[in-house]
Amino acid sequence: RPLRRRPRRIHSGKRLQRHRRHVRQTKPTADDMAIDKPTILLPILTAIVSYFAWSEWSKYKAVHNTPRSTVRSIAIGQTELHGTITTDNPVNAPITGKPSVAYTYRVEEAGARDRTLTRGRGTANAMIEDHTGSVAVNPAGFTIENGHTYKEGITPFQEQENDVEQRLHNLDVDTETLVSTNRNLSISETRIEPGDEVYLLGRASDNPRVEDTTADTNQEDLLIHAGPEKSLIALGTEDKLETKKGWHAYVLILVTIILTTLTIMYLVLG
Repeated sequence: RPLRRRPRRIHSGKRLQRHRRHVRQTKPTADDMAIDKPTILLPILTAIVSYFAWSEWSKYKAVHNTPRSTVRSIAIGQTELHGTITTDNPVNAPITGKPSVAYTYRVEEAGARDRTLTRGRGTANAMIEDHTGSVAVNPAGFTIENGHTYKEGITPFQEQENDVEQRLHNLDVDTETLVSTNRNLSISETRIEPGDEVYLLGRASDNPRVEDTTADTNQEDLLIHAGPEKSLIALGTEDKLETKKGWHAYVLILVTIILTTLTIMYLVLG
């Protein structure tokens, strides 16, 4: 008859105490599991600043590298013009009500985290004219730089001028609810107006509204519109815009380098 072995005790009293103590020491605490804020915030901030740096740099290079042209010497493709913009059918900007060739607007609920309530843009078919002639422009899709701006913060119970409150109602912004909940609004508008001296960067192609046989001059058969490349419309001259975008790009690139260095140092040195 075979002898039965007694089951071996896995832990004696002292060994069990040592095991429990080891588990307590190796179990991660709340501080260990918490993620250090700079570990997340620094890379995110670096990515945001680098995106804006790239955007400003690409605009600067587009303005700098595109040859300047006159209306008479426009060729098919990416072109750059400087002249006076006009239109026979302006559109009214929704916040200020001023006649415009192109506008953008944004209405935000101001607070710890701004929330966009509504935004939009509008354009009118126009002409740009210099000392050599004029050519048709479709501003749809152009980025407005250095335009006429209107910015205002609206606090509850504040009386508004220029029928701004009524215009906000027309944009389906419920100002009464915002006032009753004691929330602030931030409104902004950027526009290009008829008669402005502008810099234009866009693509020239055949004007579909004009037949080749009816055009008296080459520029009458052309249309400047937004293309796959950068398309900008701005108040002022090329030099003014190029200088502004160049400074913005260089400053943002410098900030990106500093933030990248801080991020690497923090991750390496802890």
